[in-house]
Amino acid sequence: MSSNPAIQEFLGLKRIAMIGLSRDSKDYSRLVYELFAANGVDVVPVNPNTESIGNKKCYASVEAIEGPVEGAFVTLPPNRVAEALQACKVAGINRVWLRNAVGQAATQARADGMTVIEDACPMMYVGPVGFPHNFHRWVVKLSGKY
Repeated sequence: MSSNPAIQEFLGLKRIAMIGLSRDSKDYSRLVYELFAANGVDVVPVNPNTESIGNKKCYASVEAIEGPVEGAFVTLPPNRVAEALQACKVAGINRVWLRNAVGQAATQARADGMTVIEDACPMMYVGPVGFPHNFHRWVVKLSGKY
């Protein structure tokens, strides 16, 4: 388990939005999606360019999601993250994990009372993973940054 309390809290969430989930099954976002889902998290896809991903309904925005979500994993290009953070704020989503560090947008989100995780790959913390992620996890632990 991570020593970062924000990561520990996020890993305890039961339903999260994944903003920017790709239709490409080989994309990084899909690996993270599958990892969270395999560990019992109900992952709600958010991508305005498709109606479904796999067998799950895909929402055009976080505001359109039916029922509450406890957090969001944002896997968008850095120039779109500020918009996603604002949408999370409006939707009442206060726990956000960002794939890409975005500086000012994350600073503003924290100032707005949101918990923001940056510079941390979920592959280092969520459930069992295979090579090379398990090796990378071991290196991160060894370095004391876990």
